[in-house]
Amino acid sequence: MRMSIVATLVSAVACVGLLVLSAPDSQAQGIQVMSKKGPDLVIQEIIIREEGTAEFHNARVDVRIRNTGGANAGASMTALVYSNNATGGAMVFTEETPAIANGAHHDVEFLIEGIAGNLRGMLLAVADAPTAAEPVGQVAEGNLLVMMTATSKRIDLNNTFGVIFTTAGRTLPLRFQNPLVN
Repeated sequence: MRMSIVATLVSAVACVGLLVLSAPDSQAQGIQVMSKKGPDLVIQEIIIREEGTAEFHNARVDVRIRNTGGANAGASMTALVYSNNATGGAMVFTEETPAIANGAHHDVEFLIEGIAGNLRGMLLAVADAPTAAEPVGQVAEGNLLVMMTATSKRIDLNNTFGVIFTTAGRTLPLRFQNPLVN
């Protein structure tokens, strides 16, 4: 199960990276928000806190999942991928997420243990993360709700939010809000 989550999330990161690196063509439409008839789980924000001052300390990462859709969402899985090295070595954490009513949110807490020095790297949070049992997520969200057009192809960025960060010289907690979520 862990390998399927890792493979899916690495693919998502690669796709987003390619989108960022590719120059938009003349047909690019930007971000489009479509109808929200069914449930729609999205990552609203990521908050990073470091705990302790010892040489090896912990970091707590809070991820807020919001149901921006027009219907209740059933229970699902939330995943957090952390890498302090762009060439690999990602750590994948998963937590069960209870059902979320339309318009409501739920906070999931992840603990990254044994951090040496300042916390830095990449965090990628995925609401309704694919699992081995459910390769496309557990919540039937229906049509793609938020899409980005950077080339002539549309890619669903609806349930993933990632940040590249460092805590060095920063006042904690660090709060990253998803600009696609009101």
